[in-house]
Amino acid sequence: MKRPNGVGDLQKGEKYINMDYLFFSTLCGTQLQMLNVSYDIACQWHKNLWARMKSFPQSHSLDYLTKLIRFFVPKFHLPAHIAKCQTLFSFNFTCFVGHTDGEAPERGWSNINPVASSTKAMGPGCHRDMLDDHFGDWNWKKMVGLGASLLLKIKDALAERAEHTMAFEEFDTAITPDHRSAWLAEMEAWEDNPNNTTIPNPLEAKATSITQAGTWLKLAELEAEELQRGVDTSLHPDISPSVLIASGIDLEEEQHRLTIAVESLGLHATDTQKSSIVQMRNSLHRKIDTWRRAQILYLPSAQSIINRAARKVQENAECMKLWLPSQLRDKPCDPRLQNDKWELCYAQAHDALEEIRQCLRIHCSLLSFKREWIHGQGVNTRAQNALARIHGRRTACVKRYWSAWVALKALATAMKKKDWQGRLQELADDDIKPLVDPFATGEGRRHVLWIWMMDGVDCSDEGDNDTDVLQGVRIEWCKSCARALRWSEEVELLREEMRRVLQFFTWQAAWWEDQGKRRVGECVAHAEGLQAYAGQQAILRHRMADYFHVLWSPYLSPQALLVAPPSQLSELSLPDLTIPDIP
Repeated sequence: MKRPNGVGDLQKGEKYINMDYLFFSTLCGTQLQMLNVSYDIACQWHKNLWARMKSFPQSHSLDYLTKLIRFFVPKFHLPAHIAKCQTLFSFNFTCFVGHTDGEAPERGWSNINPVASSTKAMGPGCHRDMLDDHFGDWNWKKMVGLGASLLLKIKDALAERAEHTMAFEEFDTAITPDHRSAWLAEMEAWEDNPNNTTIPNPLEAKATSITQAGTWLKLAELEAEELQRGVDTSLHPDISPSVLIASGIDLEEEQHRLTIAVESLGLHATDTQKSSIVQMRNSLHRKIDTWRRAQILYLPSAQSIINRAARKVQENAECMKLWLPSQLRDKPCDPRLQNDKWELCYAQAHDALEEIRQCLRIHCSLLSFKREWIHGQGVNTRAQNALARIHGRRTACVKRYWSAWVALKALATAMKKKDWQGRLQELADDDIKPLVDPFATGEGRRHVLWIWMMDGVDCSDEGDNDTDVLQGVRIEWCKSCARALRWSEEVELLREEMRRVLQFFTWQAAWWEDQGKRRVGECVAHAEGLQAYAGQQAILRHRMADYFHVLWSPYLSPQALLVAPPSQLSELSLPDLTIPDIP
């Protein structure tokens, strides 16, 4: 519904001051004790909202200390947000909201947008009157359409409740009682204290995400501890084993970047573009030569391979093999170098996956923005260029992951590593998809690709696999429980909404009957006209209540069914209350 004082003009964009004023204007004086606020940027807008409220007049204040006010991001907008927002501001994981999607404020714009060509040429008075008329018509159509809309919703909710309750019960039987009670306690504590940041979120992985920077720090700290004990395994004054491997991985990534630059050169490159590529090759070649002088100290077995390769053919810098431990399968190699290479490649793979996920999020957000707001050849070309850059970045990240994965696969054989592919799988083209596919089903029937289940999963050398797997099971158990609970809540909320709709029509019919008697001092003709109009409105409300009661009777709660319909219901001529299609 369009609320009173809930729509206003903006100067340019959705500034906080405008949204704050509209929010407090429409809600000031409300007696509701629970408010669920849905806004596509609620995650940032709600911060300091109550501090900003102090700058408004007392008439626009909201007694937020005595109310339960929760902020959400609508379901369609939520996938473009970071992972933390997707749990903290999700309707799917919050109690007492049912299956609300939060997109209702957005749906009305498709109805009012055609009016813009008329209202933009009007003065302020006509402009507001026109919008009031259309918003009033929107509210009326929505009210008379509640019979059909709520009926469809409760039919769907009853079927989904049965399906997801059964799915959760099957899942729950496979969980041990100790784990079930512990997870349930965590979930209830988090739901009962939504604003307490000290309570861990059971829907998020508790382990720390693996990053290259964190792994470099870990290896450097281990070397520092050895130096403090008087143990120095370095064969070079400036380059330790971990620095050698890390530098080699950096050189591999630089080779990938140079390869992409060469591929994008085209058939008709200018001399300036060609000279830039040659300079990049020369610079990379010098870096590789410098690095190899230190490599020979730690990997003497690579010297003969490098010499044989140099005699065969002169390679470009981006094609030169570096002969890191993962590429020396049949040659002797220091186990410490193998371990450092494993740690850094494992972190590199996780970093690449995170960048792939970020590229997918950005691509979805840009594509949605382009489809909705960008029109015209010039701006479309710029938007396509932006999407192409994101695609190029994603392609580079995929190659980076593949390089790390191939190295891990080679090292796993030599180091007898097992079960690592349960977390870092072979990356197929079908795996590189957004978390929420716009052409797929929603949260209720979704199938999550493995690249979106890697956040926070940690695996040390010993590999406490049971803990990691159990953590993933806990998250999926909590989500399955939340889905079943939301559908159960949806059924109860719909039944209560049906009861309140019937009660509202009964109250409003009585209100209209009283309105016909309030005007005094009018001439007889005017008084009769007012009473006739009020009586007509009252009869219409009674008929809508009777019609909806018959329509919903199989699905209403037992309390609502105790209210018997009027005996003359069968004699009433029920109006056609369906909303006509707008051409």
